[in-house]
This record gives sequence, C-alpha cells and structure tokens, in this order.
Amino acid sequence: RSFDRFSASAFDISRDIAGFAKEVHIRTRSEKVERFGKNPVYDNMWLHLMIERAHEDGRVSFLDESECHFPFLHTGGVVNVDDNCVGPLYKHVFPSTLAPGLSFIGIPS
Repeated sequence: RSFDRFSASAFDISRDIAGFAKEVHIRTRSEKVERFGKNPVYDNMWLHLMIERAHEDGRVSFLDESECHFPFLHTGGVVNVDDNCVGPLYKHVFPSTLAPGLSFIGIPS
C-alpha cells in the first residue's frame, strides 16, 4: 500500500523535499498503515506513528517503537516547554540561530 493513500499532502510534500533534505520524517495518527519505517523508494524518508516522547538528549521515541535523533533539539535553554507550549518561537518555527538549515512543515501542536 502506498503512503499517499492515507495522507496524500504529507507524502507529496515530503517526497518533494526528499531530494534536498538530509532526512525526512513523517508522523501519522493512522494505525491502519501496513508499513512503518524507511520508505522503499526514498532512502532519506521514514514514516512513524505518533510521538511517544522527546528525550533530553535529542532522541524522539515514536509509538511504533522507532527512534530518531535530532541533536539540534538540545538548545541549551534557548527553547523551553511550559505546559505543552514551546517558546520563544515565531509562528511555531524553530529559531534559525540554532539550526539555520532546518525546516519543520506542519507542526500545529
């Protein structure tokens, strides 16, 4: 089953940026997907279930028991989380001074 059957726009956007990005991680709420993990067509794209936990060392654990490491998440106190609200961010975008080549697409919460 192709990933785009349950999330066409996410997969389309991810496929478009996969040619430029070092890594692309797609998180889905759907548990009806038959295949999680590395995409068979794009070597730098992974599909995960929802995030279970973000660790202090930059690791992110997903409900499908996979993990990935985002070393830029260790911000030295520049970014903080208070009552599930991340700040100080402008329009939910990661501060460019910490990772100038980083982009998050679609992080509503």
